[in-house]
Amino acid sequence: MNLKICKICKIEKPVSDFSKNRSKKDGLHYNCKPCDIKKVRAWELKNPEKKKITSIAYRKRNHARLLEADKNRYYADRETALIQRREYYDKNKETIILRVNEWGSRNRDKTRAYLRGHYQRNKPEYVAKSAKRRAAKLNATPLWLTAIQHAQIQEMYEIAIACTMQTGVQHHVDHIHPLQGDGFAGLHVPWNLRVIPKIENLSKGCRLPIEDVHLGWGDK
Repeated sequence: MNLKICKICKIEKPVSDFSKNRSKKDGLHYNCKPCDIKKVRAWELKNPEKKKITSIAYRKRNHARLLEADKNRYYADRETALIQRREYYDKNKETIILRVNEWGSRNRDKTRAYLRGHYQRNKPEYVAKSAKRRAAKLNATPLWLTAIQHAQIQEMYEIAIACTMQTGVQHHVDHIHPLQGDGFAGLHVPWNLRVIPKIENLSKGCRLPIEDVHLGWGDK
């Protein structure tokens, strides 16, 4: 077995533990891979802004290759990838929402063009989904609601429009307890409504709030 001594840890290791470097006499880097990783991570901790700049530049230079690698990892183990994405989102929710909103503000034309194209390509699905939601909302609206409560519902949608106009960030009226939830069906009533940013509403899906999960009638 060919061996080489690392210049940092001073340990003799197999040459497979060293990166290739054509400028060196033996064709190998003088540091072993583990030491190189520690050195890079230490630099990143001391220079977070420079790390951010170099990372952005690297991704731009290797965009196609990195995108293909991401796709391969995703389809190789889709369930694990989805769990990891959900965990990452839960830990960085506020940062992600802010980043998405900022990107959307800078790229309004691109976003609108994409949404229009997606709608045209999937129009039957959009129409069916819209009809289903209208029916669910109608069925979830109690007959015993008063005129004042109906006005309160209308006011929530007006507030959502006002928030969108004032902030530039699209807002939705969200059903706290979803109308078509998994193991639960909420009502279309004033006390089950709230105004939240669109991205937060879409990411929530049809899930119950964590504190109310025990109210569902689905399998435990």
